[in-house]
Amino acid sequence: MLILALLFVLGSSGKYGRCPYHAQRPAESPQVNDALDDMNKILQQSYATNKQAMLDDLLARGIPVVESRGGLTLYVRNQTYKLPDLWGQEFEDMKLASHIALSAFVQMQPTLSNSQQDAGGGPVALHPSNAAQLADYLETFDNLTAAIRSRNYTEEQEERELQVAAAVKGLVAQAVTTGQLSATAVYPVFRSLRDGPIHTNIAHAAQVSLDRVHQQMLEWKSQVLTQAEWDSMWVVVGVSHMARHSAEMLQYFSTLLNTKIGTGYRLVAAENEQTWDILSTHLIDFTIGSAFFANFEHMHADILADAARAYIPKLLPGYPNPNILPTPPAVSDGKISLSSTQLAFVAVGLVLMGVGIGYFISSYVRSNKRQTEQFRSLQASLPLED
Repeated sequence: MLILALLFVLGSSGKYGRCPYHAQRPAESPQVNDALDDMNKILQQSYATNKQAMLDDLLARGIPVVESRGGLTLYVRNQTYKLPDLWGQEFEDMKLASHIALSAFVQMQPTLSNSQQDAGGGPVALHPSNAAQLADYLETFDNLTAAIRSRNYTEEQEERELQVAAAVKGLVAQAVTTGQLSATAVYPVFRSLRDGPIHTNIAHAAQVSLDRVHQQMLEWKSQVLTQAEWDSMWVVVGVSHMARHSAEMLQYFSTLLNTKIGTGYRLVAAENEQTWDILSTHLIDFTIGSAFFANFEHMHADILADAARAYIPKLLPGYPNPNILPTPPAVSDGKISLSSTQLAFVAVGLVLMGVGIGYFISSYVRSNKRQTEQFRSLQASLPLED
């Protein structure tokens, strides 16, 4: 017993190591103030306080702020001016008609993914979640013609929307009847609609909304704002995550203010979506972009982006586009393609180089001939040896 007690004491003392009981006990650390953590908390508090103070100061100095989110709102000199509806009913009608095809695709998407992954794009049985959905969707077409004709479409617009409705109804009816879908059969129909009536709808919708906003901005410029206020105006645009790079309103105000999208100077894009919602949006929009535009990244921009890019130069002629970078030479098969002007410069350079090389060779030949004649003359003047 005495020996065991002695071993326990020695083990506990640490001279021969610690016993298992001591090894399992967590080390106790002294409670001290963490200066780094304290400084970070001070930073967060100061950041929140100062950014609000800077915004208050911006408005107090009379610098106008325009908010584009659903509507258009101008804040200046403690006054508020509003355009309640940013898009207008005509825009909404164009959007609803284009959604006929988009809605059908989103419902078909699980089966179309199976078609691509399991059958190389060939026919596969409807996914369980699709069959009932598509059957219900098919029933909505019964009243669709009347709904289209109840809108304030022009005759040409009405014909377009009925064309979209007929093509999509055919796809849905076939899927419900056969119980199958084939990506190779469905995608060409969607892309044909994209290149035809849907493309026209998108272009018109962009023009309608941009005209509406531009008219309001010109009205505020002439009736509310001084030139100095106009030149110092800031704009914040509410955008969805997927449209944050080239939303039509970002493009418009970027050109109007001559400030590049993404710098945050005088033009700010504000998102308000949640992380997981953004992730799921990416996943579904990959498939939409692939189906309609043969480009899985296409939906990572405003659906009106291309149309806005084409129309804004007409709406704001003479305004430089701060988002256009110089186009680099096109590269194809490892070779650089040059423009006609560049080719002309290259040709002139080659000609001058050729002239220079020719002159050098000619001079060298004349000099060599002269030296040879001098050498022969010198050789002839020397006495010959016996």
